[in-house]
Amino acid sequence: MHRRLIAACASLAGGAAAALAAAPAQAATIADCNEYAMTTFVAEPWEQSSRTFYNGQVRLVVTDTDGEPVCCSTWLVVIFPNADDELGGRTCRMVGSASGLGWTGVDMKGVKSTYAAATGLTITVPVRRMIDGDRIVNETVKLRLDLRTSRLTLVP
Repeated sequence: MHRRLIAACASLAGGAAAALAAAPAQAATIADCNEYAMTTFVAEPWEQSSRTFYNGQVRLVVTDTDGEPVCCSTWLVVIFPNADDELGGRTCRMVGSASGLGWTGVDMKGVKSTYAAATGLTITVPVRRMIDGDRIVNETVKLRLDLRTSRLTLVP
C-alpha cells in the first residue's frame, strides 16, 4: 500500500509539473523607468508615439532604443501622477515583454481605454513580441491604473 501511495503522489506531481510547463508565461512586465525611457529614445514622429488619457494626467509613450536589446528594443512608457507626492510629482513605469526586454513593436493607433470609478483606467495596447528568438506574435497587453493609489498593474 505504501508503494501505491508513493506512485500516486509521483504521478500527481508529474502531472502538476506538466501543467505548469504548459501554462503560458506572463506576456509583459512592469518596471521602474530606466535609461530606455529617456526622451532621446521617443520614436519619431512624437505625435504618433504618444497618447494622453484622463484629462492629460496619464501619458503613454513609445520609445525605441535603436536595437538594444537586439530583438526587443521598443518599450511602452507610462507616466502618471504620484498620489504620495505632495508636490505633484509623477511616476514613470516601463512595460516590456520580459525582464530587460521590450517589444518588437507597439501599435499606438490600436490603443483603447476604458474608465470605471471602482477600478480606474484600463488601457489595452496591441504589441508584437519575439518568441524563442525566431518568430514574432501579435499580442495585447492590458494595463490598469488606479490614480488614487498610483498603482499600475497588468490585467490577465
